Amino acid sequence: MTPRLSNLFPWRNRSQRSPEAAQMLALFHEVVNERNDLDLKLKYALETIKMLQSQIAEYDFLLLQTQSHMLKKRRQKTPEKQHLGNNNEKPPVETHRYHSWIAGIWLCSADTFNYLEELERLWVQGQTQRAINAAFRLLATRRKTDVVNKLRCRLFLSAVYHSCQRYHESEKQLEVVIEMLNEPDFSRPSMIKELAGIARFIQGCNWLATGELQAAYWAFARALHTPGYHDRARDLQKETVNRCAEEGVQPSSGTYSASPFSAESKKADWASAPQSQGSVHSGPAFENVREI
Repeated sequence: MTPRLSNLFPWRNRSQRSPEAAQMLALFHEVVNERNDLDLKLKYALETIKMLQSQIAEYDFLLLQTQSHMLKKRRQKTPEKQHLGNNNEKPPVETHRYHSWIAGIWLCSADTFNYLEELERLWVQGQTQRAINAAFRLLATRRKTDVVNKLRCRLFLSAVYHSCQRYHESEKQLEVVIEMLNEPDFSRPSMIKELAGIARFIQGCNWLATGELQAAYWAFARALHTPGYHDRARDLQKETVNRCAEEGVQPSSGTYSASPFSAESKKADWASAPQSQGSVHSGPAFENVREI
């Protein structure tokens, strides 16, 4: 409670106050009232923001659910031929104009071509373990290598481990990446947003594979702004919504972050996506990641 000015000077009653003291007291009360009014307005504004964020999350869920039902109806009208006998040894490669995807989780691009070309080739050829061994040799080399390339190499390892259903090992590599991004002396702050987005995407794939649907939904949501990953992240987010609908789970029940890459904050809460207790994917390395 704000003390009254008259209580600060108990020996002076109203008749004894000087005009200056009376004016000061009036000004003091005016400032207090204005502060209380602003505090109340701020409280209402924060409640409104929270309500709007919740509504946005609900609308996003309804939109994805509607798109899912429309796609399902379309497929029922024009059933596709089922192909059997898929080759499980070699990961599928989707070729696009500027880049290609390996196993639907790793994006080959000009940024990775020079440094990871041989590793990506081994993976495409189905020589997964050789690709993993080559990646570790690359990380262990003593030659001067850009830290961003080493981070990409660890993200590559995480993607390969995911394709082998070795999710624990995939998460370990992601934790190393996030820890390195959190280092205050990280020399490439412009790359934090992109590398963190790729890590979130792979993390979402891990969560989706292990049935942690709410966490997967939010991981993909926070990877949507990563260059080259928007369409794939959106497709996997829709797949997550379909599975949520089948299992009666609402993906948007967690905290919603309207701006995954806030320019006003140097920290982004990885825990804003709901995580299962005892999850193999939860850990201190994912609590915060520095953003630009």
